[in-house]
Amino acid sequence: MFPAIFTASETSRPQAMKKLPANPSFSPQQLQRISAGLHHDPFEILGWQGAGDNRLVRVFLPHAFSAELVAAEMRFKLDAAPAAGFFELHSPPATLPHHYTVE
Repeated sequence: MFPAIFTASETSRPQAMKKLPANPSFSPQQLQRISAGLHHDPFEILGWQGAGDNRLVRVFLPHAFSAELVAAEMRFKLDAAPAAGFFELHSPPATLPHHYTVE
C-alpha cells in the first residue's frame, strides 16, 4: 500500500455517501483487461470519473481487501466493486482534491 500523505480522524468522514448506479460506460471485459494489464487506457476506467452529482473515484489494488482514500485532511472508505481488486468512492465531495493517496 501507499503511505498516507495527510492524516485525518475517522470523524472527518461524511456520514452518508449517496450510492450511484454502476457506470454504464465500461464493461466487465474492460475490468478484466485492466486486471490482466492489457487495457489500452486504464485511466478511462480508473481515477476520477463522471461530473457533477454523477461522479466517482475508482482504483485498482489487486491484492487489497479494503482501501481508503486520503486527501486534504479527509479520509474515506472505498467500497469494494463487483470485480476483485477494484474499489470505488461514489459521489465524493466537490471539495475533494484530485490529488489523493490510497491506503
